[in-house]
Amino acid sequence: MIETIGKSKKLSGQERLVVLSGQSETPCRKGVYSRSNFSCIQFLAYVLINTFQRNHAEQIALNNLLLGEISEIQREALLIREIPGRLLESMSKCNDIYKDALSVLQDFAADDKFSTAKVLSCASEIGTCLFSTLESHFSMAMDDHRTSTENRSSVREQCNIICERLNGTVTSLVLSDAQILKDDGCRYKGCTLGGEIACWKEKLDNEVNEIKEKYLSLEKEMNINNQLLEVSKHRYHSLEREFHNLKEERDALLQKVSSSSQRLAQVTEQKEKVLHDFNTEVQRRKDLEQEIKQFSVAFACRQRSLISFHTDFKTKVENMKAQSAVSIRK
Repeated sequence: MIETIGKSKKLSGQERLVVLSGQSETPCRKGVYSRSNFSCIQFLAYVLINTFQRNHAEQIALNNLLLGEISEIQREALLIREIPGRLLESMSKCNDIYKDALSVLQDFAADDKFSTAKVLSCASEIGTCLFSTLESHFSMAMDDHRTSTENRSSVREQCNIICERLNGTVTSLVLSDAQILKDDGCRYKGCTLGGEIACWKEKLDNEVNEIKEKYLSLEKEMNINNQLLEVSKHRYHSLEREFHNLKEERDALLQKVSSSSQRLAQVTEQKEKVLHDFNTEVQRRKDLEQEIKQFSVAFACRQRSLISFHTDFKTKVENMKAQSAVSIRK
Protein backbone atom coordinates (compact mmCIF):
# COMPACT_ATOMS: atom_id res chain seq x y z
CA MET A 1 0.00 0.00 0.00
CA ILE A 2 2.87 2.45 0.81
CA GLU A 3 4.57 1.61 -2.49
CA THR A 4 1.32 2.33 -4.32
CA ILE A 5 1.05 5.76 -2.65
CA GLY A 6 4.69 6.57 -3.44
CA LYS A 7 4.19 5.67 -7.10
CA SER A 8 0.99 7.70 -7.28
CA LYS A 9 2.88 10.84 -6.12
CA LYS A 10 5.02 10.65 -9.26
CA LEU A 11 1.94 10.65 -11.53
CA SER A 12 -0.06 13.58 -12.80
CA GLY A 13 -3.36 14.73 -11.30
CA GLN A 14 -5.56 12.81 -13.78
CA GLU A 15 -3.43 9.65 -13.44
CA ARG A 16 -3.63 9.91 -9.63
CA LEU A 17 -7.40 10.08 -9.85
CA VAL A 18 -7.44 7.02 -12.13
CA VAL A 19 -5.13 5.07 -9.80
CA LEU A 20 -7.10 6.09 -6.72
CA SER A 21 -10.39 5.29 -8.44
CA GLY A 22 -9.01 1.88 -9.43
CA GLN A 23 -7.93 1.25 -5.86
CA SER A 24 -11.20 2.45 -4.38
CA GLU A 25 -13.23 0.25 -6.75
CA THR A 26 -11.32 -3.00 -6.01
CA PRO A 27 -13.68 -5.41 -4.22
CA CYS A 28 -12.36 -7.43 -1.34
CA ARG A 29 -14.85 -10.29 -1.53
CA LYS A 30 -18.27 -10.36 -3.16
CA GLY A 31 -18.66 -6.51 -3.38
CA VAL A 32 -17.14 -5.76 0.05
CA TYR A 33 -14.56 -2.90 -0.22
CA SER A 34 -11.50 -2.29 1.91
CA ARG A 35 -11.41 0.75 4.23
CA SER A 36 -7.62 1.20 3.91
CA ASN A 37 -8.00 2.48 0.31
CA PHE A 38 -10.19 5.36 1.51
CA SER A 39 -7.71 6.33 4.22
CA CYS A 40 -4.93 6.40 1.58
CA ILE A 41 -7.09 8.60 -0.67
CA GLN A 42 -7.79 10.99 2.19
CA PHE A 43 -4.11 11.14 3.15
CA LEU A 44 -2.96 11.82 -0.42
CA ALA A 45 -5.60 14.52 -0.94
CA TYR A 46 -4.66 16.12 2.39
CA VAL A 47 -0.96 16.15 1.40
CA LEU A 48 -1.72 17.71 -2.01
CA ILE A 49 -3.94 20.43 -0.54
CA ASN A 50 -1.35 21.29 2.15
CA THR A 51 1.38 21.50 -0.52
CA PHE A 52 -0.69 23.82 -2.70
CA GLN A 53 -1.62 26.01 0.27
CA ARG A 54 2.01 26.29 1.40
CA ASN A 55 3.17 27.19 -2.13
CA HIS A 56 0.36 29.74 -2.37
CA ALA A 57 1.40 31.36 0.93
CA GLU A 58 5.04 31.53 -0.21
CA GLN A 59 4.01 33.13 -3.50
CA ILE A 60 1.91 35.73 -1.66
CA ALA A 61 4.84 36.63 0.63
CA LEU A 62 7.21 36.90 -2.35
CA ASN A 63 4.71 39.05 -4.26
CA ASN A 64 4.40 41.41 -1.28
CA LEU A 65 8.20 41.68 -1.09
CA LEU A 66 8.45 42.44 -4.80
CA LEU A 67 5.70 45.06 -4.53
CA GLY A 68 7.67 46.77 -1.73
CA GLU A 69 10.86 46.79 -3.81
CA ILE A 70 8.96 48.13 -6.85
CA SER A 71 7.50 50.94 -4.73
CA GLU A 72 10.97 51.83 -3.43
CA ILE A 73 12.39 51.88 -6.98
CA GLN A 74 9.52 54.08 -8.12
CA ARG A 75 10.25 56.54 -5.31
CA GLU A 76 13.94 56.57 -6.28
CA ALA A 77 13.00 57.12 -9.94
CA LEU A 78 10.78 60.06 -8.96
CA LEU A 79 13.63 61.60 -6.96
CA ILE A 80 16.02 61.15 -9.88
CA ARG A 81 13.50 62.68 -12.28
CA GLU A 82 13.28 65.73 -10.03
CA ILE A 83 17.04 66.37 -10.32
CA PRO A 84 16.96 68.05 -13.80
CA GLY A 85 14.15 70.34 -12.61
CA ARG A 86 16.14 71.38 -9.56
CA LEU A 87 19.23 71.94 -11.69
CA LEU A 88 17.15 74.03 -14.09
CA GLU A 89 15.82 76.09 -11.19
CA SER A 90 19.36 76.64 -9.85
CA MET A 91 20.56 77.57 -13.33
CA SER A 92 17.74 80.12 -13.66
CA LYS A 93 18.73 81.71 -10.34
CA CYS A 94 22.39 81.84 -11.41
CA ASN A 95 21.34 83.41 -14.71
CA ASP A 96 19.33 86.09 -12.90
CA ILE A 97 22.24 86.84 -10.56
CA TYR A 98 24.62 86.98 -13.51
CA LYS A 99 22.37 89.41 -15.38
CA ASP A 100 22.02 91.63 -12.31
CA ALA A 101 25.79 91.72 -11.77
CA LEU A 102 26.47 92.54 -15.41
CA SER A 103 23.81 95.26 -15.46
CA VAL A 104 25.43 96.87 -12.42
CA LEU A 105 28.88 96.68 -14.04
CA GLN A 106 27.54 98.11 -17.27
CA ASP A 107 25.94 101.01 -15.38
CA PHE A 108 29.27 101.81 -13.72
CA ALA A 109 31.15 101.48 -17.02
CA ALA A 110 28.66 103.51 -19.06
CA ASP A 111 30.85 106.62 -18.92
CA ASP A 112 34.10 104.71 -19.12
CA LYS A 113 36.19 103.96 -22.11
CA PHE A 114 34.77 102.19 -25.13
CA SER A 115 36.87 99.07 -24.59
CA THR A 116 35.49 98.38 -21.10
CA ALA A 117 31.88 98.77 -22.24
CA LYS A 118 32.51 96.54 -25.22
CA VAL A 119 34.14 93.85 -23.05
CA LEU A 120 31.19 93.91 -20.65
CA SER A 121 28.74 93.75 -23.55
CA CYS A 122 30.59 90.79 -25.03
CA ALA A 123 30.72 89.07 -21.62
CA SER A 124 27.00 89.69 -21.21
CA GLU A 125 26.24 88.15 -24.60
CA ILE A 126 28.51 85.19 -23.90
CA GLY A 127 27.05 84.54 -20.45
CA THR A 128 23.47 84.92 -21.68
CA CYS A 129 24.11 82.52 -24.55
CA LEU A 130 25.79 80.00 -22.26
CA PHE A 131 23.05 80.11 -19.63
CA SER A 132 20.35 79.86 -22.31
CA THR A 133 22.08 76.83 -23.78
CA LEU A 134 22.37 75.18 -20.38
CA GLU A 135 18.72 75.93 -19.56
CA SER A 136 17.55 74.46 -22.87
CA HIS A 137 19.81 71.46 -22.24
CA PHE A 138 18.29 70.88 -18.79
CA SER A 139 14.78 71.42 -20.15
CA MET A 140 15.31 68.76 -22.80
CA ALA A 141 16.82 66.43 -20.18
CA MET A 142 13.81 67.03 -17.91
CA ASP A 143 11.36 66.37 -20.76
CA ASP A 144 13.10 63.28 -22.12
CA HIS A 145 14.44 62.02 -18.74
CA ARG A 146 17.79 61.47 -20.42
CA THR A 147 20.61 63.41 -22.13
CA SER A 148 21.28 62.42 -25.69
CA THR A 149 24.65 62.54 -27.45
CA GLU A 150 23.38 65.12 -29.93
CA ASN A 151 22.44 67.54 -27.11
CA ARG A 152 25.88 67.18 -25.51
CA SER A 153 27.62 67.75 -28.85
CA SER A 154 25.45 70.85 -29.50
CA VAL A 155 26.40 72.28 -26.10
CA ARG A 156 30.10 71.65 -26.80
CA GLU A 157 29.73 73.42 -30.14
CA GLN A 158 28.10 76.37 -28.36
CA CYS A 159 31.02 76.52 -25.90
CA ASN A 160 33.54 76.46 -28.77
CA ILE A 161 31.66 79.23 -30.57
CA ILE A 162 31.54 81.31 -27.37
CA CYS A 163 35.29 80.88 -26.82
CA GLU A 164 36.01 81.88 -30.42
CA ARG A 165 33.80 84.97 -30.05
CA LEU A 166 35.55 85.90 -26.81
CA ASN A 167 39.01 85.53 -28.35
CA GLY A 168 37.92 87.48 -31.43
CA THR A 169 36.48 90.29 -29.32
CA VAL A 170 39.60 90.56 -27.16
CA THR A 171 41.84 90.51 -30.25
CA SER A 172 39.77 93.20 -31.95
CA LEU A 173 39.86 95.30 -28.78
CA VAL A 174 43.64 94.97 -28.58
CA LEU A 175 44.04 95.91 -32.23
CA SER A 176 41.62 98.84 -32.00
CA ASP A 177 43.26 100.18 -28.83
CA ALA A 178 46.71 99.81 -30.37
CA GLN A 179 45.55 101.69 -33.46
CA ILE A 180 44.04 104.47 -31.34
CA LEU A 181 47.22 104.82 -29.30
CA LYS A 182 49.30 104.84 -32.43
CA ASP A 183 47.17 107.53 -34.03
CA ASP A 184 47.08 109.74 -30.92
CA GLY A 185 50.81 109.37 -30.33
CA CYS A 186 50.32 108.25 -26.79
CA ARG A 187 53.69 107.98 -25.07
CA TYR A 188 52.70 104.94 -23.15
CA LYS A 189 52.37 103.14 -26.47
CA GLY A 190 49.45 101.12 -25.30
CA CYS A 191 51.23 99.56 -22.36
CA THR A 192 48.69 100.65 -19.79
CA LEU A 193 45.70 99.83 -21.99
CA GLY A 194 47.31 96.59 -23.08
CA GLY A 195 47.82 95.62 -19.45
CA GLU A 196 44.22 96.48 -18.68
CA ILE A 197 43.01 94.46 -21.65
CA ALA A 198 45.27 91.58 -20.66
CA CYS A 199 43.82 91.75 -17.14
CA TRP A 200 40.29 91.76 -18.55
CA LYS A 201 41.18 88.92 -20.88
CA GLU A 202 42.63 86.93 -18.01
CA LYS A 203 39.53 87.55 -15.90
CA LEU A 204 37.24 86.61 -18.76
CA ASP A 205 39.30 83.50 -19.44
CA ASN A 206 39.05 82.58 -15.78
CA GLU A 207 35.31 83.15 -15.81
CA VAL A 208 34.92 81.09 -18.98
CA ASN A 209 37.05 78.32 -17.49
CA GLU A 210 34.99 78.37 -14.32
CA ILE A 211 31.79 78.24 -16.38
CA LYS A 212 33.25 75.37 -18.40
CA GLU A 213 34.22 73.53 -15.23
CA LYS A 214 30.77 74.08 -13.74
CA TYR A 215 29.18 72.93 -16.97
CA LEU A 216 31.37 69.82 -17.13
CA SER A 217 30.66 69.00 -13.49
CA LEU A 218 26.93 69.49 -14.07
CA GLU A 219 27.09 67.40 -17.21
CA LYS A 220 29.01 64.69 -15.38
CA GLU A 221 26.51 64.74 -12.52
CA MET A 222 23.65 64.56 -15.01
CA ASN A 223 25.27 61.60 -16.77
CA ILE A 224 25.63 59.81 -13.44
CA ASN A 225 22.00 60.57 -12.61
CA ASN A 226 20.90 59.36 -16.03
CA GLN A 227 22.88 56.15 -15.58
CA LEU A 228 21.25 55.63 -12.19
CA LEU A 229 17.88 56.30 -13.77
CA GLU A 230 18.54 53.77 -16.53
CA VAL A 231 19.67 51.18 -13.97
CA SER A 232 16.58 51.85 -11.88
CA LYS A 233 14.37 51.55 -14.97
CA HIS A 234 16.03 48.28 -15.94
CA ARG A 235 15.63 46.95 -12.43
CA TYR A 236 12.03 48.12 -12.31
CA HIS A 237 11.21 46.41 -15.62
CA SER A 238 12.93 43.18 -14.53
CA LEU A 239 11.04 43.20 -11.23
CA GLU A 240 7.82 43.93 -13.07
CA ARG A 241 8.42 40.98 -15.42
CA GLU A 242 9.23 38.76 -12.45
CA PHE A 243 6.09 39.99 -10.72
CA HIS A 244 3.97 39.10 -13.76
CA ASN A 245 5.62 35.66 -13.94
CA LEU A 246 4.93 35.05 -10.26
CA LYS A 247 1.36 36.23 -10.74
CA GLU A 248 0.93 33.74 -13.59
CA GLU A 249 2.43 30.98 -11.43
CA ARG A 250 0.07 31.95 -8.62
CA ASP A 251 -2.91 31.77 -10.97
CA ALA A 252 -1.73 28.37 -12.20
CA LEU A 253 -1.37 27.15 -8.60
CA LEU A 254 -4.84 28.46 -7.78
CA GLN A 255 -6.21 26.63 -10.78
CA LYS A 256 -4.45 23.45 -9.66
CA VAL A 257 -5.87 23.88 -6.15
CA SER A 258 -9.34 24.33 -7.63
CA SER A 259 -9.00 21.22 -9.80
CA SER A 260 -7.61 19.29 -6.81
CA SER A 261 -10.59 20.42 -4.73
CA GLN A 262 -12.94 19.22 -7.45
CA ARG A 263 -11.14 15.88 -7.63
CA LEU A 264 -11.28 15.65 -3.84
CA ALA A 265 -15.03 16.29 -3.97
CA GLN A 266 -15.40 13.55 -6.58
CA VAL A 267 -13.29 11.16 -4.50
CA THR A 268 -15.35 12.00 -1.41
CA GLU A 269 -18.56 11.34 -3.33
CA GLN A 270 -17.17 8.03 -4.59
CA LYS A 271 -16.13 7.19 -1.06
CA GLU A 272 -19.63 7.86 0.27
CA LYS A 273 -21.12 5.76 -2.51
CA VAL A 274 -18.71 2.90 -1.84
CA LEU A 275 -19.40 3.12 1.91
CA HIS A 276 -23.12 2.94 1.17
CA ASP A 277 -22.56 -0.14 -1.02
CA PHE A 278 -20.33 -1.59 1.68
CA ASN A 279 -22.98 -1.12 4.37
CA THR A 280 -25.59 -2.63 2.03
CA GLU A 281 -23.40 -5.69 1.43
CA VAL A 282 -22.73 -6.03 5.16
CA GLN A 283 -26.47 -5.95 5.85
CA ARG A 284 -27.07 -8.53 3.12
CA ARG A 285 -24.40 -10.75 4.63
CA LYS A 286 -26.03 -10.46 8.05
CA ASP A 287 -29.40 -11.31 6.53
CA LEU A 288 -27.89 -14.33 4.77
CA GLU A 289 -26.24 -15.47 7.99
CA GLN A 290 -29.59 -15.17 9.80
CA GLU A 291 -31.34 -17.14 7.06
CA ILE A 292 -28.61 -19.79 7.18
CA LYS A 293 -29.04 -20.09 10.93
CA GLN A 294 -32.81 -20.44 10.56
CA PHE A 295 -32.33 -23.02 7.80
CA SER A 296 -29.85 -24.93 9.98
CA VAL A 297 -32.33 -24.98 12.87
CA ALA A 298 -35.16 -26.13 10.60
CA PHE A 299 -32.92 -28.73 8.97
CA ALA A 300 -31.87 -30.06 12.38
CA CYS A 301 -35.52 -30.29 13.48
CA ARG A 302 -36.48 -32.15 10.32
CA GLN A 303 -33.49 -34.42 10.63
CA ARG A 304 -34.47 -35.30 14.19
CA SER A 305 -38.07 -35.90 13.05
CA LEU A 306 -36.84 -38.12 10.22
CA ILE A 307 -34.60 -40.10 12.57
CA SER A 308 -37.46 -40.62 15.03
CA PHE A 309 -39.76 -41.60 12.17
CA HIS A 310 -37.14 -44.02 10.86
CA THR A 311 -36.73 -45.52 14.32
CA ASP A 312 -40.48 -45.93 14.77
CA PHE A 313 -40.82 -47.42 11.32
CA LYS A 314 -37.99 -49.85 11.96
CA THR A 315 -39.55 -50.86 15.27
CA LYS A 316 -42.90 -51.45 13.65
CA VAL A 317 -41.30 -53.52 10.88
CA GLU A 318 -39.49 -55.67 13.41
CA ASN A 319 -42.70 -56.13 15.39
CA MET A 320 -44.53 -57.11 12.24
CA LYS A 321 -41.74 -59.58 11.35
CA ALA A 322 -41.95 -61.08 14.81
CA GLN A 323 -45.72 -61.40 14.61
CA SER A 324 -45.53 -62.98 11.18
CA ALA A 325 -42.93 -65.48 12.37
CA VAL A 326 -45.11 -66.47 15.33
CA SER A 327 -48.13 -66.94 13.11
CA ILE A 328 -46.16 -69.11 10.70
CA ARG A 329 -45.01 -71.43 13.50
CA LYS A 330 -48.54 -71.96 14.63
